Amino acid sequence: MNEIERLQQLAGITTEGAYVLRAEADDMPSKSQVMKMCKDGKSKKEICDMFPKCDQDKLKKMIDDCMKEMKESLNEGDGEPSLRDSFI
Repeated sequence: MNEIERLQQLAGITTEGAYVLRAEADDMPSKSQVMKMCKDGKSKKEICDMFPKCDQDKLKKMIDDCMKEMKESLNEGDGEPSLRDSFI
C-alpha cells in the first residue's frame, strides 16, 4: 500500500469516489455529498444502498431535491444567448 492509498484508507475514501463513507452507517449524508453522487451519475438506489441505516425517506427526498436542482440548472442555459456568451 502506497502513501496515497494509506491516507485514503484513513480518511475513509474509497477508490470508487470521494464519498465520505467512513461516517457511521446510520448518519445522513450531507446535501453536498448527495449532490456530488448525483452529478457522478449514481442512481437513487445506489445512494440509498450506501447509507442503509439512515432515514431512507429523508434521503430519497434529498436525492429528489438534488436531481431537481441539477435539472433546473441545465434548463437555465436554454433560450437566447446572453451578452456574456458572445465573448466566450
